[in-house]
Amino acid sequence: MSQPTRQSKCWNKWGRLPDEKLIKQFEAMIDMMEVLMPSMFVMASFLIVFLLQLVSFPFLKRFGIQVPTWGPFRDLNLPKSILWYYLIAMIAALIMQPEKGTYWFWAISNLTFILQMLMVLQGLSFVFYVTHIKRYPKAVPIIIIIVTFLLPFVLYIVRILGIIDLGFDLRKRLGEKK
Repeated sequence: MSQPTRQSKCWNKWGRLPDEKLIKQFEAMIDMMEVLMPSMFVMASFLIVFLLQLVSFPFLKRFGIQVPTWGPFRDLNLPKSILWYYLIAMIAALIMQPEKGTYWFWAISNLTFILQMLMVLQGLSFVFYVTHIKRYPKAVPIIIIIVTFLLPFVLYIVRILGIIDLGFDLRKRLGEKK
């Protein structure tokens, strides 16, 4: 009995083969998820710690333990050094152009991914700040968060906003105009 080929296993329910370009894109996505697994673990650990604090703080307050309060998300401002790290990582990726599968490819890919997510976080914080200053309804920044993660081009815009906010102190400039 002959072994089934990849194409014979890829029939969809309408009896047609999926586009070869789509299959290659899916395989590239799987490969990139394998490379970014360390970053995913780091992000998952931050999320788990946040959820643990969210659950445990009410219990600690109930037992009479002094618990520090979180500031508003709009006041989150990352250190400027993260912008420099991001710039160095991007330049290293351009200059070195490491080959897939090498240590440097994995290291630069993970570092760049984490720094990009931090820039998105800074950009979202800036969006919350602007909507607070302009007195927009609280639903506006929440809708922007949802749209940011659904539409990739909005994600890029928010990341650029985060970079500009860190690099040029947009919050200070908006505060002066107020």
